[in-house]
Amino acid sequence: MKIYMENEDGFTLVELLIIIGIISILTTIGIMSSRESMIEFRLNGAARQLYSDMQYARLNAVKGGKEWLVDFNADGSYVVKPKVVIPADNDRIKSVDIPAMYANVKLCQMIDIEFNPNGSVDLPKGSSVISLGALVKKVYISSAGTGNVRIAKPGDAELASVTPCP
Repeated sequence: MKIYMENEDGFTLVELLIIIGIISILTTIGIMSSRESMIEFRLNGAARQLYSDMQYARLNAVKGGKEWLVDFNADGSYVVKPKVVIPADNDRIKSVDIPAMYANVKLCQMIDIEFNPNGSVDLPKGSSVISLGALVKKVYISSAGTGNVRIAKPGDAELASVTPCP
C-alpha cells in the first residue's frame, strides 16, 4: 500500500541553505563597499567644508570691501575672519576644526590666505591638502590674483604632485 502526499509545497533544507549563503555573500559585499564609501564621504565632506569656508571669506571681502583671512593653525583647524576685526564682525567670524568634524581626516600643506576687497588673492597660488589614509583632496586658489577657489578632481594636474598628509 502506497501513501501519497497530496500537498508537497515548501522548501528543502538544501534550498534554504543555498538562499542563506547567497544572502550572506551579498550582505558582506554591501558592508565592505559601504565602509569604503564612508571614507570617501568624509574626505569629500572635509574638502567641501574648506572650499565653502574659503568662498565665504572671499564673498565677505567683496561684500564688505575689506580684507578677509583664512588663518590656518598647525592642528588642522582654521579661522575665517576679517583682517582687522571690529565688534560688528564678531558674529561672522567662523572657527572650524576639520579633524574634530571629520574623523581621521588630516589637513596639511596649509597656506594662510588673504582675500582682497575685489576678491583677488596676493599669493601666486594657495592650497591645502586634505587626506584620509591614501586618499587625497586638494583645495586651491586656481590662478594668481583671481582668488577663484577650486577642489582638484581626479586626473587634474593639480593632484599630480600631491602626497597624503603625514
